[in-house]
Order: sequence, then structure tokens, then C-alpha cells
Amino acid sequence: MHPADLARHLGLYAARVMTPRGSTATTGLELMTALRPPTRAEKDPDTGEFKRAFNDDALTQLYPVVECEVPDEHPILKGKFARHHLRTPAEMLMEEPYDWCRPLTDEECANPYLVVVDLNMSFAAAANGLTVGLDGPTHLTGNPQFDAALPGSWLVDLSRVQVGGRTVDGDRLPSPFTPKGEKPEGAAWYATPTVAYAVELGFDVAPIEAYVRAQTGRYLDPWYKRLRDAYVETMADMGVTTDLTGQEFLDAMARRKQVDPTMALLETAIKATAKGAIGKLRQRSRGQVPTTSPTRR
Repeated sequence: MHPADLARHLGLYAARVMTPRGSTATTGLELMTALRPPTRAEKDPDTGEFKRAFNDDALTQLYPVVECEVPDEHPILKGKFARHHLRTPAEMLMEEPYDWCRPLTDEECANPYLVVVDLNMSFAAAANGLTVGLDGPTHLTGNPQFDAALPGSWLVDLSRVQVGGRTVDGDRLPSPFTPKGEKPEGAAWYATPTVAYAVELGFDVAPIEAYVRAQTGRYLDPWYKRLRDAYVETMADMGVTTDLTGQEFLDAMARRKQVDPTMALLETAIKATAKGAIGKLRQRSRGQVPTTSPTRR
């Protein structure tokens, strides 16, 4: 890249997102922290001087954790399981992006092209309006009633597909409740949005127990809006605007990289910032320090 184009790329990224802090994933996480800083300046009423005060809604705020929501190396699990034990979905919340595909038929393999749909900014869009917990967990026992307004983890048996009290044969379709589409085997831990999706599909949901958060909020909205505005502005620089019709939009998307290659790289960086930052929230310990990351569900 020409030095002038590189300067333009980094300058616009800094202006529309924030000053780069290493990788795009790290920058996305730093943007979350900047929008929810750990401390603030507070004036002492007695001395009149400003001092450091802690923000309760900081991204770095620590809350008590529960066993089903932490990775294997978390200190809370020390001595809980035998060495090399692989926790099952009944012991660990296994929520990951859905990744399922069926084998191609011979006819499909003979086709010259594969059509791919790019869900632009899908990770950022998923954060828009997402309700997360803003306090420690509350343990619900005795077959609690499911409440979609409470973020957390629910122990539910979705292995038997029942709609309106009638068991449905779902063996020929992938399960929408597991990352790889496997059929669940007995009760397992699921996050609130997954259980809410089961309810939306008409499944009879009967939780066994749950860990939920009573204080909730749309915590990532400011972060999403910052990245959304950066993305929309960058796409407009390449001729892709929100007022285009269907075919006009497709044509503009097809030629955008030729219109301004530097803006095309900025588009990629903004999308990587959104996706990578979400992934950073789930990053496992690399062995340098004990796991102390906050848990927000």
C-alpha cells in the first residue's frame, strides 16, 4: 500500500472507530472499555479536589461466576473433575456461532459456482439491543418458569422436540440449539436467547434450574452504534448508500472495491473489529495469569 493510502486508511479508522490498539479484535475490546471506563473523576465534597472513583457499569467490573459458564481452566473448577475430563453440555454452557452444513449431492458438486451470502456486520448487529446481565447470578431451582427477559443460563432438555404436547420427529433436520447441529442428548445448559428461540418455534420448554441476572441493560448499544456509523459512512464513500434499490445495491456492492480500494480495506477492518471484539469476550486463558475476566450473560 502506498504511504499516502496507508495514512488515509489509519487516519479514517482512528476517526471513525478509535486509535488502533494492536489487532482489530483488541481495538474493538478497547472501544468497549473506552465507552464503559473502569474509573471516573469525582469531586470530593470535603476537599473540593477530584479523586478517582470506580464505575459500577465498567466492562472490567467483576461479578461472581457459576461453574457452567466458565472455561475448563478457571480456578473455580479446580478439583471438580478428573484430569482430562471433557465437560458435557450438561456441565458447561456451549454457545458458539452456528456452523452446520450437509454433504453435497453429486449434482451439486458438478455445479461450477457456489453462492455465498455475506451477513455484513452480523456480529455487531447481534449486539444491537442485546440484553446482558449487570449484576451477579441468581440461582433458580425447582423447575423455574422461563423468562426471556432474564439473561443467563438455563438447564433445559431440548432433546425431545415437543410442540403443543406432541412429540415431533426432528431426526432429519439439524438441531438449531447446538453449534454443529447435533441432536441434544438430555438436559443441557443454554443461554437465554437460545431458549427463547425454542419458545418462539413453539417448543414446550421446561427448565430444571437456571442462573440468571436480575439487573439487565442494553450494554453494547453505544459500541454497536459507533461501529455501525463507521461502517455506513465507509460504504457511502464507495457508493453504497442506504437509499439504493435492490439491483442498484447489488451493482454498487460488486464494484465498490474498484471504486476505492483503500475504503474497501477500511470496510474489512471495521467488520473485523466487530467480530473480533465479540470473540475476545470469550477468549480463553493463555496461561499467563489466572482467569479473572468478567462474566456478563
